[in-house]
Amino acid sequence: MLFKISEAVGSTDNLDDLYKVIHQSLDEILDVDHFYIALYDEEKDSISFPFHVDEKNKRPEETIDAGAASSYTGMLIQKRTPMIFDEVDILKSAGDVEQNAFGTADKIRMGAPLMINDRVKGAILIQRDRSATAYEKEDLDLLNSVSRHIALAIERKESEEKLAEQGRMLEKILKSLPIGIALVQNRIFKWVNSAMPLLFGYESEKDFKN
Repeated sequence: MLFKISEAVGSTDNLDDLYKVIHQSLDEILDVDHFYIALYDEEKDSISFPFHVDEKNKRPEETIDAGAASSYTGMLIQKRTPMIFDEVDILKSAGDVEQNAFGTADKIRMGAPLMINDRVKGAILIQRDRSATAYEKEDLDLLNSVSRHIALAIERKESEEKLAEQGRMLEKILKSLPIGIALVQNRIFKWVNSAMPLLFGYESEKDFKN
């Protein structure tokens, strides 16, 4: 499972595809009816839900003031420890944003914080709506043992997407400059901006590089 997740960092096109691989990989070893990934923004003190798998209920909305949140995810992030929530815990939480989003039919939930060193990045939480004894301590230990790897995989993918976006912005800026700019390797033009072909009397970048 860890190999699949690690491989997906380089093979998937975006974060949403990576989240799908994480969900599918977990589902192979843990019976997962419903699943979501939550990310914590320490600066805004908010929790967002970029990935959510549930056929019956909508995705939870972003939670502000996460430090005071009494939701499942809020507790996982605050306590920084894996937890199992049984039917009693679920009934006590009726009315919070996650409970409204995921419904009241589930029997048991299990979650773990996404930790990178001493920093909490978010949490993952899975649930079953058929059996109140579906998850045991061994399952919780397993989920917790892979949660750090999942956190690292998500952060690596986020970094890749940020670098790619910065690259696209830089290229857009260079393309629009009124001076000729080119990347040359072994006396071959690998990249030119819009102004470069015009300096040599060519109408298009393609004609200039050919």
